[in-house]
Amino acid sequence: MLGSAVDTELVSRSHKKNKPHKVRRIIYIVLAVIVFLYLAAAIFVSLHNNISTVYAVNGSISESFRTSGYVLREQEVINAPKDGFFECIVSEGDRVKKGQVVAYMFDTQPDPSLMEQLRKTHMILRSKSGELDSNVYLDESSGSKAIASEKVRNMSDVRTERNLKTVREEKSELNLMLSRKSESGEANTKTAEQLNQELNSLKQQAGGCVEIVAPVGGIFSSGIDNMEDRLTMDNVDSISPSFITELDKVDIAFSDTVAYGQPLCKIVNNYKWAYAAVVDEKKIEGLKEGSSVNLSFYDLANDSVKGTISHISDSESGKKAIVVSTNRYVDGIYSSSRANTEIILIKVDGIRLPVSCLHVQDGVTGVYVVRLDTAKFVSVNVKYKNEDWAVVSAVDNINSSNKLQIYDEVIVEGRNISDGKVVR
Repeated sequence: MLGSAVDTELVSRSHKKNKPHKVRRIIYIVLAVIVFLYLAAAIFVSLHNNISTVYAVNGSISESFRTSGYVLREQEVINAPKDGFFECIVSEGDRVKKGQVVAYMFDTQPDPSLMEQLRKTHMILRSKSGELDSNVYLDESSGSKAIASEKVRNMSDVRTERNLKTVREEKSELNLMLSRKSESGEANTKTAEQLNQELNSLKQQAGGCVEIVAPVGGIFSSGIDNMEDRLTMDNVDSISPSFITELDKVDIAFSDTVAYGQPLCKIVNNYKWAYAAVVDEKKIEGLKEGSSVNLSFYDLANDSVKGTISHISDSESGKKAIVVSTNRYVDGIYSSSRANTEIILIKVDGIRLPVSCLHVQDGVTGVYVVRLDTAKFVSVNVKYKNEDWAVVSAVDNINSSNKLQIYDEVIVEGRNISDGKVVR
């Protein structure tokens, strides 16, 4: 009996010792469950509130393609009145008037110094008649002053570097400029009659001199490329891919001498011209005659000019010829018939955003922006969009708090975004 009582007491003591361990184990389990639930909730919230954003900044969308083509013009070609040497006395791209002397033909190659005197005398005569600003020929223009100042600075710099050869070259060029200025100043004091006598004397010295005069007013160009008779505005409606392919085969040849009847130079009407090119018909889907586009002649100038599609040919093997007419000025466009360009079908400026930013709420298109760590829906005007980007503008007739503003943080992606939802 005594042994049984002792065993019972030992079991009782053992149970009392194990009870605190069980309580602690339960507490640990409960704590672990709480931590797990907290982490799971945090991960769930994080996944559902994870957003990516961009800042609303100005930008543009353009749809364009590059091509090589030809310039069509209204132009008067001047042919050689005799065999000999051709020398211009006006510069490429100068505007000339009807009857103005633009060049000379000589039997033999004229002396360069004589040609310089001929050009200078013509310039001074024109300035006296009021056709030109006399400052241009007296070297008093801001450009001439800037060049002279630059040469003086260069002389100072190279002298510091002890480059005596370069100093001599700069000094020689500066002296030449000053000499020409002095000569021009003296010549400008002469009467028109004296200058004409001087001009006649110079032509007699040259021998066999024949004047070339402009038959019409316009832009002077000596760029003859044997395509002048084909690239006329009269041919706009008949341009086809095969027509342009034939132009690609024309060789442009240059020579120091010209023969009687050969094209010498041309006077171009710069108020109306056109550009023609062959393009893949898929690139101009949706365009029609009368549509507006922009032309950017990136080899000549950075600016683009507006034009109107005046002709779209029938398709030939998946290609079409497109002609864009314009009356805008492009520097250097008259010197050559061949030109590279970027045809800009559309260019829209505004606030540029990824197209995934756009949402429709109650029939209103807008975007979500982050304001005070919450998502706010603001309506926008969609000016243009493609598969990837959209250009939008703010809606004007609403208060500033509901209006998209520059540098707003716009939500691109996020799960279950709604107006007023806390996102951070």
